[in-house]
Amino acid sequence: MLHSLLAEANPWWQGEEDHLLPKRFIYRHLLSKVWGRCQDLSPGARPAIVLTGPRQVGKTVLVRHVIQRALASGWPAKKILYASHDDIGAHVDSLRDLIDRVPLPAGGSHPPLYVIDEIQKFGGWPEDLKSLVDRKRGRFLVACPSAQETVIGQKETWLGRIEHFHLYGLNFFEYLDLRRVDASLPGQRDSTIPPPGPAEVEEYFRWGGFPQATVDSNRNLELARTRMRSDLEQKAIRDDILSRHDIAQSDLFILAFSMLMRKPGQILNNSHLTRDLMLGDGNSTRTVDSWLHHLEEAGLIVPVPKARKDGTPILNAQPKVFPLDPSMAAPYFSGQDSKELGVLAECGVFRHLLEACRSQDSPNDQSVGYWRQREGEEVDFVVRINGKIVFLEVTTTWHRQRVEEKLKKLDSAIKGEPESIGRLLCWGKHLANKLPDEELGRLVSFADFFSACTYGRL
Repeated sequence: MLHSLLAEANPWWQGEEDHLLPKRFIYRHLLSKVWGRCQDLSPGARPAIVLTGPRQVGKTVLVRHVIQRALASGWPAKKILYASHDDIGAHVDSLRDLIDRVPLPAGGSHPPLYVIDEIQKFGGWPEDLKSLVDRKRGRFLVACPSAQETVIGQKETWLGRIEHFHLYGLNFFEYLDLRRVDASLPGQRDSTIPPPGPAEVEEYFRWGGFPQATVDSNRNLELARTRMRSDLEQKAIRDDILSRHDIAQSDLFILAFSMLMRKPGQILNNSHLTRDLMLGDGNSTRTVDSWLHHLEEAGLIVPVPKARKDGTPILNAQPKVFPLDPSMAAPYFSGQDSKELGVLAECGVFRHLLEACRSQDSPNDQSVGYWRQREGEEVDFVVRINGKIVFLEVTTTWHRQRVEEKLKKLDSAIKGEPESIGRLLCWGKHLANKLPDEELGRLVSFADFFSACTYGRL
């Protein structure tokens, strides 16, 4: 039974590749980096690649793209194995059991390539993977929602063995590609479509970047909203988090998540959240702390620390909490309110800023913070970029007076700080054409900001 299931999941063994990819797809920007590491067969190359990312973010499609490139490059088809625990979990005892029962041919210029999806469902997988790597059983590309506690957080144990990549939701340009792609020409896009404007940016803020929700929203916005919320609450929380941790109050756990998604980007107050959840036991605050840890470890939320003017985090201050992608918050909003759009815009900006600062190609590998002096003196984000402290304020307003108020916030933040600059992220300079030229230079359109984050020009 196991071998028949694997034969079905690996059609290239029989020379067939037609169903390797879905009919509608795009090439993710991360693909070139992951494939580059996979094909690096030099003696110092790390033999295992761990790809993390939340449910439905596109990990399976990306690893299938890697397989496609491997086959196209001449990697022998019989030396590539794809297996998902969802398909074969009932027929194997462990990851090591799978590899032992389905050995791939050795020898030649290409090692066996094992591509394992949903690896977190294999009991004891970190130990098995480490053992298989040490025994030089081949190259491994494994995908799971998160590996913070088991792999990423134990760098010394895995030293020289793994390369870690995190797949975020679609960035703005991937989102546009998927919305515009011609379904009859997979992977192709219409080059005659004009560059994106405010309408496309607003659409991205309201729907964010999970591939299936993006495709669904082309047909039915309510369907997309319902499916995204179901994926978050049923698959990401119930199937992944609650199934692995002993959490008795599962419905309250989901309610806590939904509360955070309805107010993304707000300063977290554990005691207020505990009160709103009506947790009455003496350990209620500690319970909420553990829940937040599980949500963060699963890659669903990201705490953003309060920062000093030099960008360093203040460790004992209350953080803000953002979803990893705006599409996680969008299903909990009405989709019409202008104030909601401003909040979702902050989520979209944070998603791009976070990936840019965490990128392996970026020297800015540090946390993003927010700055707050007192009531009314607050800037959305602060980060060190190329030796400069950059304060970023986000606005979706069309009114000049509100734009000027936002610029005054930036003035307050950079006052007396010669190494600091402030930028206002907005729809575009043409929306504030009555501002003085020196003020216009501080305005950056959302599309230009996304481009700078995505293509390494931040």
